[in-house]
Amino acid sequence: MTIDCKFLHTETDSALEQYALRRLAKVIRLLGKRDELILRVVLENRSGPRKTIDRDRQVTLTLALPGGHTIRIEEKNDSFERAIDFAENRFVRQLKRWLSRHDPTKTQKHGVSARVRAALASYQPRRENNG
Repeated sequence: MTIDCKFLHTETDSALEQYALRRLAKVIRLLGKRDELILRVVLENRSGPRKTIDRDRQVTLTLALPGGHTIRIEEKNDSFERAIDFAENRFVRQLKRWLSRHDPTKTQKHGVSARVRAALASYQPRRENNG
C-alpha cells in the first residue's frame, strides 16, 4: 500500500507528514499487504485573505478500493493535528464497515453470508418413514 501525502496552500512540513503517517498506521494494518492500493492524504490551508473561516485547516483522505468503491473523508478543524485525528477515526470506521461487507477473508456480520448462516442453522433434514 502506498500513501501519497500532498500539501495545498501551505508549506511542506515533514513533522506533520510523519504525524499523519503515524496516525494512519491502523489503516495500513487493516488493509494488510495490498500493494495496488494508494491512500491519498491532502492537507490544505483553506483560510482566505480575510481570515474569516474559523476552521481553516482541512484534511482529505481518499482510498480507491477494488470493485469501484471509494472511501473519502474530509475533516476541517483549527489545527492539522486535530483534523488528522478526527479524519483517521472516521476513516477507520468506514474501512471496517467496507471490510465486513466486501472482503471475503474477513468474517461477515451483514449481507448474504449472515442470512445463509441463519438459514443453515435453522435447517432440519427431513426424515422419511419407510416402515
